[in-house]
Amino acid sequence: MCLNLQIIVIVRRTHPSDVNLSTVWSISTCLLHQYHYVHELKTWTEAQSYCRRHYTDLATIENSFKMDQLINAVSGESVQSWIGLFRNPNFKWSDGSSFSFTYWYDDYNPLGSSKIICVWSISTCLLHQYHYVHELKTWTEAQSYCRRHYTDLATIENSFEMDQLINAVSDKSVSEVWIGLFSEVDWRWSDGYTGNESRYRHWDPDWSEPDFKGATELCVLYRSYGWWDIRCDGHFPFICSSEFVYINQSLNWTAAQSYCRSNYVDLATVKNPSDEQKIQNVTPSGQLAWIGLFRNPNFNWSDGSSFSFTYWYGGSNLLGTSKIICGVTSLEHHHSGEWRFFPCDHRRPFVCHSIRE
Repeated sequence: MCLNLQIIVIVRRTHPSDVNLSTVWSISTCLLHQYHYVHELKTWTEAQSYCRRHYTDLATIENSFKMDQLINAVSGESVQSWIGLFRNPNFKWSDGSSFSFTYWYDDYNPLGSSKIICVWSISTCLLHQYHYVHELKTWTEAQSYCRRHYTDLATIENSFEMDQLINAVSDKSVSEVWIGLFSEVDWRWSDGYTGNESRYRHWDPDWSEPDFKGATELCVLYRSYGWWDIRCDGHFPFICSSEFVYINQSLNWTAAQSYCRSNYVDLATVKNPSDEQKIQNVTPSGQLAWIGLFRNPNFNWSDGSSFSFTYWYGGSNLLGTSKIICGVTSLEHHHSGEWRFFPCDHRRPFVCHSIRE
């Protein structure tokens, strides 16, 4: 889920009549670039669209002079602001400028393993989707449940995801849940994540956690004041993470695709029976929900993945005569997620893919 931050835009050609002084601050120079601070909260993709519509693009910073220029544009504002830098998988500027000058936070680039990243200093725009499961299980049982029904026990990479997990349990009247951290000599995440943010921790400082009492406390419990290491055979509810997110908002296929690309990664791709089961688990019974499948004229996935696995409704592909047609997963009338096709302008809820592999 993308963050909502302020925006810095870059303008190559402006006229005083083009600038709304009630909403932006700017600095004028004799140089090609002119920076404008926009006091509106948007995701990176929304900010990019705004800048391209009203100015030229999100800010590009080519040298230290331009960096000073941008700092002056936001002087007096103690906020995080989007600029035009992103990675997918290499570093790029939104306006296509070459990438050479750097000004990393703490002099290094903490990217982790995310493939698509929007930049403030570095801010991740892809977060995990968390699901609270109100069943009492041991850590190992909870891990098996999450892997069967979602993706895995929850991984928490940063304070934003910590807040997201807290929100997932805030109205459940629970104070203790399993998460995916465990110890095999060193602390590890159940889903195998080893990126730079894999070392994020939120231990309870008041109880000097982790304390490894008796060398048997090898699993981690989230509690309201911080994480605790504890024996793995205790029975608690737990938090699963999922790479698929059901969006209960009725949009046509193209608008759903744009929403997923702005807030997650893309519309859901189904590569195997496991993916299909995970999508069924997040989609309410009785619903028809857009996925990333379309035909124009061949079968394609929205994210460009190869098309091989199929799960047709009724065992066959009922295409009709339309040349451009979009796919849904069907959970209506006791169907278990089989795919059907409809005109792409129909409005339906949809399933996004939240974590790029």
